[in-house]
Amino acid sequence: MTTTTSIIPPEDLRYCSYSHWGYLDGILNREPNPRFEHCTEYELGWIHGQEDQNNPERLKVLEAPTVKRGDTVSIPKGTAIHSMKVGNTTAGRTYSVKLHDVYGMIQAGFDGKFVHPKPARVLWAGTGGYWCEANVFDVRKVEVANAAA
Repeated sequence: MTTTTSIIPPEDLRYCSYSHWGYLDGILNREPNPRFEHCTEYELGWIHGQEDQNNPERLKVLEAPTVKRGDTVSIPKGTAIHSMKVGNTTAGRTYSVKLHDVYGMIQAGFDGKFVHPKPARVLWAGTGGYWCEANVFDVRKVEVANAAA
């Protein structure tokens, strides 16, 4: 299993669902927490976490984003985007944007069935000022040349 930096600080774990706690314990190969032994959602999360230990795509949710608010990033052609103007779409061309914010992972949950966590998202103002967001791993940081050089 690959060691990664978690994007959830320990103090924020108190806001997690039982499914998410279980998923994190499972994917990080921890023993089930006996405190939650009678919680079906925790157990289901733990089982899914154990199953995802060798899945590189699922392990990505544990990685810390390499971009931050204010960074300029490239949105490659074909990137899945959610726009408040048009809904779900894909980038028709490659373009650069300045990030308004970077949000942490969307937690695992239980809505009649297990819902896997999703990687962190980036947010920027799109055409007409409508907010757009994409998966943090689909964008590339653009190195801006120093104007003083």
